[in-house]
Amino acid sequence: MRSEGQALFGQPLETPLVAPRVVDGEPGMAPTPFGETLEGEDPSLPALSRSEGWSILVSRVPEGGAAGAATRLDRVRTAGGLPEATLQRRGGGLVIAVGAYDSPIDPRAKAELGRVRAIEVNGSRPYAGAFFAPPSGAGAGGANPEWDLRNVRGRTGSAAEYTLQIGVYARVGSGMPGPDEVRQFRAAAEQAVASLRAEGEQAFYFHGATSSTVTVGVFAERDHDASVTPPIESRRLREARERHPNNLVNGAGFRETLRTDSGQAFRRLQRSQLVQIPRG
Repeated sequence: MRSEGQALFGQPLETPLVAPRVVDGEPGMAPTPFGETLEGEDPSLPALSRSEGWSILVSRVPEGGAAGAATRLDRVRTAGGLPEATLQRRGGGLVIAVGAYDSPIDPRAKAELGRVRAIEVNGSRPYAGAFFAPPSGAGAGGANPEWDLRNVRGRTGSAAEYTLQIGVYARVGSGMPGPDEVRQFRAAAEQAVASLRAEGEQAFYFHGATSSTVTVGVFAERDHDASVTPPIESRRLREARERHPNNLVNGAGFRETLRTDSGQAFRRLQRSQLVQIPRG
């Protein structure tokens, strides 16, 4: 049953600059990292959802598996305990995802990720490796295309799958940022990337509609094996986490509230997190 569940749902990832200062976050506030979702050409497919925001990716539909996409989605929604799951197209491939968030610090996002990861099916947690995926190709360009995360796959090849998010520039709290704020977020993210690259890091920025993120490294599937618990990570990824254990918010450490399995609340600095590299 476990192997069947793993084949059905897949095992997509757990999530980590030491902060110069620390700010307290609102309860439940945390990052969400990105896919273009278009109406499908194949009439046999279920209706594809359209999401301009960041979503939680719980399962990929194997290449050539479009014929079984409806069955897979139905099983995730029923036996898999995620009735709100939708089918999306990301970079030419199909995925099953949950949610849509405007910003990597949307207060709802982290709580939803925790809920999805904790779902149990037949004694196992098929979504324990669920991760945030960016809206492919939905971001804006920047001053240096070589540093733009959207261009990584085209420059490094299809094996480029993940990158480590270590910072986000966005409005903390409610309300949408204005155009001037968004320009400030983008300028700050690009300056952070320039500083990291001057220190020898392979750093990138991703400009969304309301926020900008900073990431380091390019990692392949082999760098993060989520088929086991806890996931097995390559030395190169572990070293990147050690250099950048936390996710900074507007250049500062960010305290978040989490809960143990028993429901006890505790506070900690938000960790950096592995996110999917946008697909085209």
